[in-house]
Amino acid sequence: MNILQKIFAPKETVNDETVYVTALYVNTGEFVTSETLLLEIETSKALLGIQAECDGYVELCCRQGDEIRIGEPLLLITDGVEEERADPEGDSPADAELPPGIAIAPLFSRRALELIELHGVATSRFDQHDFVLARDVEEILGVGAAKELINSDPVVIPPRPEPEVDNGLVDVIPLSRTKKTEIRYLSDINSSGLTSMVAISIEADALFRVLARGSSYFSESLLPLLTYETSRLLKKYRELNAFFVDNSIAFHKAVNVGVAVDMEKGLKVLTLYQADTTPLKELDRTLFDLIDRYCENRLEPADTSGSTFTISDLAAYGVDFFLPLVNSRQSAILGVSAMDLKLKRVCLTLSFDHRVTDGKTVGLFLAELKGRMESYQAAGGEEGGERCGVCLKSLAEDARLSGFGLVQRLNHRGDVDYICAVCLRGGA
Repeated sequence: MNILQKIFAPKETVNDETVYVTALYVNTGEFVTSETLLLEIETSKALLGIQAECDGYVELCCRQGDEIRIGEPLLLITDGVEEERADPEGDSPADAELPPGIAIAPLFSRRALELIELHGVATSRFDQHDFVLARDVEEILGVGAAKELINSDPVVIPPRPEPEVDNGLVDVIPLSRTKKTEIRYLSDINSSGLTSMVAISIEADALFRVLARGSSYFSESLLPLLTYETSRLLKKYRELNAFFVDNSIAFHKAVNVGVAVDMEKGLKVLTLYQADTTPLKELDRTLFDLIDRYCENRLEPADTSGSTFTISDLAAYGVDFFLPLVNSRQSAILGVSAMDLKLKRVCLTLSFDHRVTDGKTVGLFLAELKGRMESYQAAGGEEGGERCGVCLKSLAEDARLSGFGLVQRLNHRGDVDYICAVCLRGGA
């Protein structure tokens, strides 16, 4: 029996350590053809369906509901099946014996071999297995011994005892996998105890009227404009587009802004790649498309991975102020609150990792962001007036227009609009 295809738990996002098997569509011994849907797994970012790449027989290495470590096998496709599967109507398949001198050795996963070598377990103890996984070794060793390879830190902190729960007084519902993943990612930085926060308010009296004339999809949201201006500042404030690792700072080379959304389908961070070089109207449209795919469960792993900085907008919920938590492999996150209708202001809060940057740098970043945002409403109280189709600024709002003002252009969608000198030259 030859193995034609090996399917392992994939590493779709950099922080994932496991995947969750949500559905199995085939059984061991079943013949499948190329492109047959075999199983469905859940990563921290998306649901993925895995298909066969060739014709053959299925050998399952997991069960529905299993949590499988990255790199562990999920399923094999072979060119044959064991005799008892191939001849289900035979006289005594259960008692069939192999010819003398012939034996089928079990296959071992990488993790299982690590545990076997570490604890000196004889491989002969698994002769009755077709495929040996880490959990099979753990059953023999016991949970405590098996976890020595994982918990190699010599400092062992005893777990905090769980509070006693009276099931007669409360309903206990286990956390979803998505929520557990969220807790793990957010604990990565925030549990260090070195996160802090700085806040600033921006005048927004006429800002939304300006946005209404320039945005096709988010006329009542600051998200596209904040993403546009923030991404351009992150090239200057590199510490906010970085993360702490091994007593060093890792600076991201790209500026990929993530936008946190949670609309009854779980918290996801939608990624706007190369945001610092993307025109405002294109960011506006891309963000709308991502949210549309989120609502229809059509997100791909690339849509929710690779972000280097995050914006969390709770303005739609009337929130006056909140403290967002920094995501894994990032150093900062920008929180957007609702507009104070009396003061006509919007509060921006920036949480940051104090191991990477400091309050002074964050304060300078927010002050510059405030200036950029408020410049859009310098003429916002006036109705009409031509504006740049890329950055939305009018003639009076930008002193860097080099004297010739706005240039009329025909954009790629066939619409006629205007572009300023700065955007025409590709400037920020």
